[in-house]
Amino acid sequence: MKKYLNFIYQGIVVLIAYVLLSNLLHRYLFPEPAANPDVYPIVGDVMENHFAKERYIVLKTDKETNGAYAEVELHLEPGGAIPEPHIHPHYDETFTVKQGALTLMIDGAEIKLGPGQSHTVPKGLGHQPFNRSDREFIGIVRVNPPALWALFITQFHGFLTENQEPRTDLEFFLQAMLVTDYFGDTYLASPPIPVQKVLSFMIAPTARLLGYRSWKRENSLKWRQKG
Repeated sequence: MKKYLNFIYQGIVVLIAYVLLSNLLHRYLFPEPAANPDVYPIVGDVMENHFAKERYIVLKTDKETNGAYAEVELHLEPGGAIPEPHIHPHYDETFTVKQGALTLMIDGAEIKLGPGQSHTVPKGLGHQPFNRSDREFIGIVRVNPPALWALFITQFHGFLTENQEPRTDLEFFLQAMLVTDYFGDTYLASPPIPVQKVLSFMIAPTARLLGYRSWKRENSLKWRQKG
């Protein structure tokens, strides 16, 4: 029994040492660089995630609104949805329907919107949009204040569509823990945000070691329209 407890103790010590050393390297000695100016989205960028049947068209960034808000046109094919329930702790998100119908799940409650209707999801509430109709949904999504939201969706959709096959749950989780640490304004709806922050602190360095990155130049430029 004593030998077993000794083994557990040594394992815990090694784990703590690894987490501390990896964070020293990840955060202070070799931190991820700030995103280059050319990776920030611009008006007209079109992001498409065919796995989730969704498409975004950038309408306005913080540059066009003097930092007031950012706005995209969201398209969801029938059966399409934003991939995971999520939370924005620092900004409100407003959905306005132009065509079709939108179902919003907000903290377990269902809200249905039709043409001309809109709903604002206050900061801090878990939510996920769906198109449960048989017609394409087209609507406007606005976040206020914009923070790094436009850059985040540009980069995360680039990650989701890098491969020919959908990302596995493990790949999604590792990237989520890394970008949560980097952007700090989008979290999964569960577990609670404080738990995700702890997990991110522990896992983000390992995600980088495995080749994951919070941003890649190619994940922004792939959405840029040639013209």
